[in-house]
Amino acid sequence: LEQLEKEGLLYLNKQLKLPTAVQRLAIVSAATAAGYPDFMQQLSQNEYGYRFSARLYNAAVQGQYAADEIARQLKAIEQAARPFDAVALVRGGGARLDLAAFDEYKVCKAIAQCPFPVITGVGHETDEPLVELVAHTPLKTPTAAAAFLIDRNLQFEAHLLELGQGLQRRAMSTLREANLGLEQHAQAIALLARQGVDR
Repeated sequence: LEQLEKEGLLYLNKQLKLPTAVQRLAIVSAATAAGYPDFMQQLSQNEYGYRFSARLYNAAVQGQYAADEIARQLKAIEQAARPFDAVALVRGGGARLDLAAFDEYKVCKAIAQCPFPVITGVGHETDEPLVELVAHTPLKTPTAAAAFLIDRNLQFEAHLLELGQGLQRRAMSTLREANLGLEQHAQAIALLARQGVDR
């Protein structure tokens, strides 16, 4: 933690802009980890019908090679042909020792230097791995991370609908004013015509 702070890495990823609507996701997790299917199910079965394009960057999430694999996959994400909106680092709960990779300096540094905002959903509600300190948006569980993304898109849709309704109101107001002006012109023309005939 001291080294990350000394190198100015603690807030680096937090400075990146997370898109208003998130659709393209890179996911760092193990295909066999309990948290990954939970995360994907939450995303794919959301009640609003939002679709996400997600690509798994498979990495061990516990054991002696986990930190190296996670850091390597975070670096690999930078080479993607198309940029991602965000990166999700997810792993379900387990014993505190099982989450040791998420306290490793190399993993935290890779998150901090990632060119895309990193959302973490690691462990249980009570776990506080160090990756949460460097991530753009730390959430307590994979399910909470998926819910955050869905809710963000819901807010974006609500904002669009509000803008659409505002545009509709302004258009209707403009049309009413224009119609009123046309009626006034029509009445003036009719009056002038009658006066012309009378003369």
